[in-house]
Amino acid sequence: MKYLKERLSIKFFLFIGLAFFLMQIPIIGDYFRIINTLIHESGHAFMALFGGNVESIALYMNADGVTQETQSIWIIDFITCAAGYTIASLMAYGG
Repeated sequence: MKYLKERLSIKFFLFIGLAFFLMQIPIIGDYFRIINTLIHESGHAFMALFGGNVESIALYMNADGVTQETQSIWIIDFITCAAGYTIASLMAYGG
């Protein structure tokens, strides 16, 4: 419980608030959303390289994205699907 209490300090909530605020700014917020989508789709592409090929990565103006890949092993396909959010979270935690 002490570990959780240390991690959920005022600093944590300030960063969450700052991130939310930056996403709401009309022009700058779009760039932050696109960077997040780029990291997310790159996570899919990186994991896809372990068992298949990356065909393409597409980023759209509404901050959506698609990574098209081919896999030969179902377990690598499953890991590739989960890698987008996992890699994006690890990048946010490490940064």
